[in-house]
Amino acid sequence: MSRKRKKGNLKKNNSQLKEYNNFIMNSSFSPNSTIPITNNMLLGTAEFEDDNGELESSKEIKKTPLKYKAIDWLKQNIFPTIITTIVVAIGSTVLAHQISIAVVNEKIDNIKNKIEELEENSVNKEIFSLQLEDIEKNINSSYSITLNDIKWQIKILEEKIEKLDS
Repeated sequence: MSRKRKKGNLKKNNSQLKEYNNFIMNSSFSPNSTIPITNNMLLGTAEFEDDNGELESSKEIKKTPLKYKAIDWLKQNIFPTIITTIVVAIGSTVLAHQISIAVVNEKIDNIKNKIEELEENSVNKEIFSLQLEDIEKNINSSYSITLNDIKWQIKILEEKIEKLDS
């Protein structure tokens, strides 16, 4: 029991073929030309009044609040925003660390100069030199001593040298 389906008339008449060809031909000119015009009332009211097809409205158009514009911009640019934020955070951290290292190195140079000004036979000069060498080793090594610990060691050493000078 096979049922045969009736095939509809798929052949187009001449007017349908001409209309279809015009529709396809016009589609290469603009994106709107591919939309068939089925409702001529949407075209305007120029036929009924003498306003040249311009539509008038009594309602004022409100500007979009900045909050919604910002949210839309963020939705469109969420990944570049996140990546930029991460890169800026890492860059600023690295920059701050490099500045701190430069400050510590400058303090070490100042301490070296102060130690060199001490008397040659002084026992304190050797002790301070050894402490300074230990601080320099900590800076250059990968120990778990933080930069703040090194700053405290430098501060203590500076205070000892200043007490000795006075």
